[in-house]
Amino acid sequence: MDIIANVYAVIGIPTVNPMGIYLNQRNYFTSGASGSLTNVNRIFPGVSAMEGGSGPDILAYNIWNQIWANTSNVDVGIDLRKLVTSNTYQISANMV
Repeated sequence: MDIIANVYAVIGIPTVNPMGIYLNQRNYFTSGASGSLTNVNRIFPGVSAMEGGSGPDILAYNIWNQIWANTSNVDVGIDLRKLVTSNTYQISANMV
């Protein structure tokens, strides 16, 4: 009798926007002439560096393409976030 071992892993990303956490805000600060702020949650799937993406675009692109869309390693993606207007949490899932 053959025994097939199943190996499971959980990939946790505490935040998709470390710059926002550092600055205590939801936006990604892009240093430049204007110093723009970008909500990373609004720009998925992002733009690669080779296609001219900005800092938040590249961050979103890498998370989307290297983690969530990597179907050889990921079966389900779950996004947990606190709603801005209440103390409840929103859960969304992406079956890949």
